[in-house]
Amino acid sequence: MELPRLNARIRPSAAEDLEQIVRYLDKQSATAGDRFLEEFYSAANLLNYMPRIGPVRRTTGPLKGLRSWPLSRFRSYLVFYLPVDTGIEVVRVMHGARDVENELPK
Repeated sequence: MELPRLNARIRPSAAEDLEQIVRYLDKQSATAGDRFLEEFYSAANLLNYMPRIGPVRRTTGPLKGLRSWPLSRFRSYLVFYLPVDTGIEVVRVMHGARDVENELPK
């Protein structure tokens, strides 16, 4: 599968999240991981183009201004990102049922 170019920055923790999610989804279906990555790339590129469309989360310190965005076809998964001068920086990608507030970096 060839993914489109990703214009957003991705923190190592978000890259690890993506790897774990894809491994999990690939166990459920042979194509689910690929579809998830396609959806993530599409959302990240949209957010990079319009970084302020996601709602602001209540965070302080280095994560002040953190926003989140659900993936369209995988609505339980959220992209957590910070708007930066060049677009966005993806901080984490997590399932919404997780204890998001405790798993975000402080």
